[in-house]
Amino acid sequence: MNTKKEIIDEIYYLLGEDQNAPVFDKEGKVMPKLHALIDAICRGKVANLITGQAIKSGLLDFIKKEKRIKVIRSMTLSEEIDEESETISLSSTQELKDEGVLAINGNIIRYNGKTDTQLLNISGVNGWHKAGSQVFFAFALPPQVIKVYDVWDNEGERTLPFVDMREQSKYAPHYTVKSQNGKQYLIFVNYEGSATISITEKIDPMERDDDVCGLPDQYGLKIIPPLIAGELLINTSEMQKGKELLIMGYNALEDMYSFYATPTKPWRKTIKSRSLSFNTW
Repeated sequence: MNTKKEIIDEIYYLLGEDQNAPVFDKEGKVMPKLHALIDAICRGKVANLITGQAIKSGLLDFIKKEKRIKVIRSMTLSEEIDEESETISLSSTQELKDEGVLAINGNIIRYNGKTDTQLLNISGVNGWHKAGSQVFFAFALPPQVIKVYDVWDNEGERTLPFVDMREQSKYAPHYTVKSQNGKQYLIFVNYEGSATISITEKIDPMERDDDVCGLPDQYGLKIIPPLIAGELLINTSEMQKGKELLIMGYNALEDMYSFYATPTKPWRKTIKSRSLSFNTW
């Protein structure tokens, strides 16, 4: 892997400028573009400035991680709740942590504190939820998580399907991901026990000169400098040089994707492209 210093030095070498040159300010222009580019690479959504199309990728092996979590069984509301409610009543809260996140009719609700039969200091209630509504376990994904790719059951033998819950039986074990207020929540339906989730995570930003960029092998130098320098030069008198650098960087990026990316499952692509609404369960 390549360090921040190696990458920055190469960017300014390609630009033909000193790192103190005000026209290509390092902290104001270069570093923000560098971190945005690495994030786009990890998400598999780099915009090709020449063709106007996105260079997409499947599951990147070098940012793939697996985490094991405990899933609590679904429950039912003992009493109705609305936006004025401060507690959630259940038959028992024994298996729940002292604070956490739940999903009721697609509504993500947080609580902080509990008694034997109630969850306290709830927040985020949207609308009215009648007694008897199902209460599902929700796992708040850390902010560095880009995407959930797979979830396995506690035996590690069965993959739980990712579904649009409006179109699937309520009685099949499955999960879905809901985004709300910039956060992502993994919601389990009709499943309890331990589960293993396969995710991709953002690469940590480079702060010190010896921090590494996170891209494998020498791809940090092959991809980032030509794409950053090319983008900075494309709208200047050195437009042709900028295009050549961009082509060089895009070719290296596609080469890395072909070597390190696992294709996304077709069914997952179809379902993920839908606009999900969770208020119709």
